[in-house]
Amino acid sequence: MWQRNGLPIPGETQQTYVVKPEDALQDIRLKVFVSKPGYTTTPGWSDSARVAGVLIPQTPSVTGPAEPGKTLNAQPGAWGPAPVTMSYQWRVDGVAISGAVGSSYVVKPADLGRTITVTVTGKKAGYATQSGVSAGRVVTLPLQAGSPKILGSLTVGSTLTADAGVWGPAPVDIAYMWQRNGLPIPGETQQTYVVKPEDALQDIRLKVFVSKPGYTTTPGWSDSARVAGVLIPQTPSVTGPAEPGKTLNAQPGAWGPAPVTMSYQWRVDGVAISGAVGSSYVVKPADLGRTITVTVTGKKAGYATQSGVSAGRVVTLPLQAGSPKILGSLTVGSTLTADAGVWGPAPVDIAYMWQRNGLPIPGETQQTYVVKPEDALQDIRLKVFVSKPGYTTTPGWSDSARVAGVLIPQTPSVTGPAEPGKTLNAQPGAWGPAPVTMSYQWRVDGVAISGRSGQAMW
Repeated sequence: MWQRNGLPIPGETQQTYVVKPEDALQDIRLKVFVSKPGYTTTPGWSDSARVAGVLIPQTPSVTGPAEPGKTLNAQPGAWGPAPVTMSYQWRVDGVAISGAVGSSYVVKPADLGRTITVTVTGKKAGYATQSGVSAGRVVTLPLQAGSPKILGSLTVGSTLTADAGVWGPAPVDIAYMWQRNGLPIPGETQQTYVVKPEDALQDIRLKVFVSKPGYTTTPGWSDSARVAGVLIPQTPSVTGPAEPGKTLNAQPGAWGPAPVTMSYQWRVDGVAISGAVGSSYVVKPADLGRTITVTVTGKKAGYATQSGVSAGRVVTLPLQAGSPKILGSLTVGSTLTADAGVWGPAPVDIAYMWQRNGLPIPGETQQTYVVKPEDALQDIRLKVFVSKPGYTTTPGWSDSARVAGVLIPQTPSVTGPAEPGKTLNAQPGAWGPAPVTMSYQWRVDGVAISGRSGQAMW
């Protein structure tokens, strides 16, 4: 009968007993029952024996560069239950190194190309001794490190190039990793990188992995570099008359994100005008016949500078303006004639546009216009376009004029006896739109009868 701490262990009545985890640090004793016919049955007891405790080991690791002359350090991990006494044995290619029994080991030149491990042994009174072996570290030579750099413009759309620097001894193998804000950019492992829109105002860094057989694989880092933000530019416009002595004004549009600092450069035929760096420009006589543009440049801290160029304005002379008029009767069916007025210096080219209530009348671009029924009680206006090479093309307007409405007349009739002394009555009929004011004139053989202007005659 096997016992734990003086009590029978259930079911354990065989000659052998497998020590269980719950026996750790407990007292195990054996009780035997001996019998023989005709003899008194006698129990016997072994001495009690304490089962060793179970240490919780860890797999040790080795830190430090595995290079000749450098120090490797054993990291045993947290064994338990604490405290646990540690001992160390360093090995090269599995063979114990004489005297290398401390927690650190200075790598020897003879270790080059061989594998270093450390065996850590934990001991504690009353506990079974445990050991753990680290992963192996192959001893290599260090590479001479270069200084990685990023080459190129840190703006969206630009191509950056990785310069790993000089590593040695050559030749070496180099791999690349581009990072954004310290995290790898998926799939970007080539020597070049095209800056993406999502990189704007973010930090880009280059990591290089340099390797050579028999040498320590070494990563290198460039400095982080901030990608410029992206300004949203506008195409500027130029307002004002492009005539000598007149002022042109640059309208940059709404750049963003605001605020954006604007600067200006006026140009004539593409050549910068010295000193013309304001938002306005007074046209010079020497500019006549030449093309004026303005370049607007937007700047903002942390953003890439952007520029926009306006459309060109050709400098011309102003025409002497005339006063357009409409000639003719403003009644349906009448023909109106456009009188553009006197423009100069002559000769000039004139084009016409007839309008109804401020809108162009389709197809009506001749000097004359026949008033249509739909023009009745509507406003007719004339627009003329006057041009001459080297002069500003100028529109001119007539006054608006209202077309007379169209009455719906009736043929009057005469009632009553056409006899001396009898009364005749005029019946005008139903004219429209009502009300319509009527007047009368009686005639005999086509000659107006003096004083006979009433509805009746006698």
